[in-house]
Parts: sequence; structure tokens; C-alpha cells
Amino acid sequence: MSEKNISQLSVMDKMVKDDNKEICVSTTLVNAVPVIQGVVVSFGLGDEIGRDAQIQILGLPGEYMFMCFAVKRSEFEQTKAALLAEL
Repeated sequence: MSEKNISQLSVMDKMVKDDNKEICVSTTLVNAVPVIQGVVVSFGLGDEIGRDAQIQILGLPGEYMFMCFAVKRSEFEQTKAALLAEL
């Protein structure tokens, strides 16, 4: 398989399955502020990751990749039920 065929989600899925401590997920929604481009959504994360985000906002390279996923709850529950049915 070539590198271009490996999605970011596939890499993260492997990291999670390997119990890799260098991937962090937050479901702590802190704020959602309307702006011209849409909405800025804020999540609560640990201090180290927060400092890294501040560095990147200044335009400097950081250690972490920041992404935001919004998953429709009903689709999540359907997929979860399907996975449970396969067990």
C-alpha cells in the first residue's frame, strides 16, 4: 500500500488500537462562538497540548496535529450497534 492510500483516520485508528498515549480525544466542549467564517468551537485539553496549540496559532510548528471531528450522534449509535452485532 502506498503512503497516499493511508488516510489520517487509518493512522489514528491504529494509534488508538495500540493504546498509544500520544493521541488525545476531548469531548469537553467549552465554547462555540459565531464568526464570519462559521463557528469557532473550543474543547478542553491538557496544559501541554494547549501550550502547543498556542505556539501553532503564532505560526510556529508544534508537536501535535489539531483536528476537529463532528460526528452525528445517530450515525455513531447505528455504527456502534452494527459493530456490537458482529461480536
